[in-house]
Amino acid sequence: MRTILDILKRGIIEDGTRNKNQLRLIRYYEEEGFEDSDTEDNILAWYEALDHKSKDWNLNPRMVERELKSAIANWYNKVKN
Repeated sequence: MRTILDILKRGIIEDGTRNKNQLRLIRYYEEEGFEDSDTEDNILAWYEALDHKSKDWNLNPRMVERELKSAIANWYNKVKN
């Protein structure tokens, strides 16, 4: 399994792993004490900064942004309750 540091440095390097990597980053930022809005900003910056091997991101980044917002809200609500 890839480390968080590797994911942050290299991005999505395998087809079909966007959701898994994104969820790991959400959990990482939440565990580090980031607010949900900061988590979203950091992950969007990560998407924009790297050349990801993600069909979803490359074809429809707006859809990925919407799914990211939803995934962050779900995770943060889950850990609050």
